[in-house]
Amino acid sequence: YPVVHGNVTGGLQPFFMLHGSPLLRSHMAASLVLERPLSFLFSHHLRRDVPWDLSIETMVAEAMEHLRRVQPSGPYALGGYSAGAVVAVALAQQLEELGEVVKTVFLLDPSWETGLPTTGGPTGQARLRLQLRNAEVAAMNTARRQTQKHFSAAPGEAAQMKAVGLAYRAALLRHRPVPYAGRGCLLTTREGAQELEAAPWRRALWSGLTEVGLEASHAELQKDPDALAEWTLRLNQHLRDTDHA
Repeated sequence: YPVVHGNVTGGLQPFFMLHGSPLLRSHMAASLVLERPLSFLFSHHLRRDVPWDLSIETMVAEAMEHLRRVQPSGPYALGGYSAGAVVAVALAQQLEELGEVVKTVFLLDPSWETGLPTTGGPTGQARLRLQLRNAEVAAMNTARRQTQKHFSAAPGEAAQMKAVGLAYRAALLRHRPVPYAGRGCLLTTREGAQELEAAPWRRALWSGLTEVGLEASHAELQKDPDALAEWTLRLNQHLRDTDHA
């Protein structure tokens, strides 16, 4: 779970971004104009030994270890994109259980494909549909094993990204999120807004976050210059506001 430092200048509180994609890291490092140190906590996209039973809990434990090496104690400022946003929330909860202060979490269009929450959530047919969808985990793991067989014969970034993507989705569907009432900011794209409209109970998972809508798509957030400029501007402003709260 390597740590990549995108910016080491500035005397303000560091900001930690969780995501597995090297693409987002490279664009963020070139685009973010932060007044503080910036570190990216990576996971398994940079490794070939992705465990079959990859879980959000495992990723949180690995992130915690490396986070503490960079910043041994709080207060912390965390962020995450897509699946990384789910990991960021779980990491924030674990830090708070240990008595640490998490000043903010900045969630950039999080993945809503998780298992049922520990409390609340859909009922009746909606609950059944979600349970049936989560049964896709077994099929995805089968597909991932087929991809893994070709690694030694034809290693390549595309095959690795596909296999890790399947593992991430399986981990998300197995994960049962715990509602989080901490402070922060939630940025949603067009797709994210549609997910929330279809399942409004998901908003209760992160009731303490300020929600902001973006016109960009999920993919554009990590490669479109205008989308990058918009959300990085919001991130900088949010962190400034957090510093003075």
